[in-house]
Amino acid sequence: VPDSTWPQIREQLLDVHRKIRVGDPVEDFSTFFSAVIDDKSFARIKRWLDHAKSSPNLSIIAGGNCDDRKGYFVEPTIIVTKDPQDPIMNEEIFGPVLTVYVYPEKNYQEVLRLVDGTSP
Repeated sequence: VPDSTWPQIREQLLDVHRKIRVGDPVEDFSTFFSAVIDDKSFARIKRWLDHAKSSPNLSIIAGGNCDDRKGYFVEPTIIVTKDPQDPIMNEEIFGPVLTVYVYPEKNYQEVLRLVDGTSP
């Protein structure tokens, strides 16, 4: 995301995040999504959240929590990275986690080359 548009996009993302309902869709039809499929998925996603919490290059701006006491619930999470090469940017998480790289708008062409070089 270009730094010139990030403040507006950030607020919009946080607004949508506040409206997301997590729960049991059988009991509550307004639920947007439910628990992840199994303990392996939960553990993998939790490792990514732990990585985000411990890395100086990553900041969790929304969510970041998970709970497996009753189901495998992962809170929708938004992470901002300072490093576009962080492993969290190169691996599919298969969970409710969005990672955003905010780049200087003047470096647009450089970022396009970066994206082109990291996608198969």
